[in-house]
Amino acid sequence: SRSAGEFRKVSAERKAIVDWKARKEPVLVPPFEPLQCPTRSARIQCGMHNLRWPKNRSGLGKEWPMCVHGQNDAISRDIMHSGAWEGHITSVVVRLVKQIGGWFIDAGANIGYFSTCAFNARIPVLSIEAAPWNFKQLNTTGSWYRTYFPEHRWERVNVALSNVAGHQVHLQGSDVNFGGTSAVNPALHPDPGWTRSAATNPFQADVTTQVMDAVIA
Repeated sequence: SRSAGEFRKVSAERKAIVDWKARKEPVLVPPFEPLQCPTRSARIQCGMHNLRWPKNRSGLGKEWPMCVHGQNDAISRDIMHSGAWEGHITSVVVRLVKQIGGWFIDAGANIGYFSTCAFNARIPVLSIEAAPWNFKQLNTTGSWYRTYFPEHRWERVNVALSNVAGHQVHLQGSDVNFGGTSAVNPALHPDPGWTRSAATNPFQADVTTQVMDAVIA
């Protein structure tokens, strides 16, 4: 038979499991309303396109502009056609940032899909992206929103996060998935595919590394 101490331990473990399950699926009560976008133009400028948010448990059922790469990029094309990217993750992200509060730090933000999601949920955002070709789209979107909603914070930083500051790394993108950026040095890599890609790929840049503590200071 179990002692009283063992019963208390089992009871505490069961309660912890119940609490964990409750935290796993947070619910917003009452539902929040996203920021009211001042325009619904299908195309504004600089490649801006309406981002049609799916109606999910996050409560975001609106259309929002976002700067994307265009039809040549697989992810941007999917966003333009379906109005979302990984809708199930979008739902979780929005619910968590609204429940937890504080800043949403998007490290490796690419073109800023989840940053835009958090900003529309009225959460202050810090977006960090290394690749200049992605940061340009991210910065265009962030600048546009900050023009219309100056009271909401959205900081954007174009650096490569690392455990060491001040180093130069060579980034190489993909010509079909612009967010698929690698820091592999083709000169040091034996795979001939990297060498061929490096010779023809326009998405390449040398960027400086920075540590997270300096970015958020």
